[in-house]
Amino acid sequence: MELRRARRFRLSAPVFFCWVDRDGALQERSGTTRDVCMSGAFIVSDMVPHPSAPVGVDIYLPGDVAGRVVELHGEGKVTRVEYSGKTSTGFAVEVAFQTRSSSGDPGAGSEKAQ
Repeated sequence: MELRRARRFRLSAPVFFCWVDRDGALQERSGTTRDVCMSGAFIVSDMVPHPSAPVGVDIYLPGDVAGRVVELHGEGKVTRVEYSGKTSTGFAVEVAFQTRSSSGDPGAGSEKAQ
């Protein structure tokens, strides 16, 4: 049974994420998306936040025809962690994304992803 509310798109894109671990230390890591939707993503990384952890996420999408890089940015919560044996392999995060563009245009601002 499909529980997702939004359609996911398979996309391998670089991602940077951060969270505060259970000891109160700020953790910053990078990884790659496995898939992305308007309300979240699945992120593959060698180290992942604990379930329910608040997390900041920046996903860098491939450039558009004008060569601009588009960034999805947001803060959300880890909804699931996947394991392979005893090690974590990735996590699902629920995020309300906003977009940013590297166009350098001072009129270009953040927009909520639609």
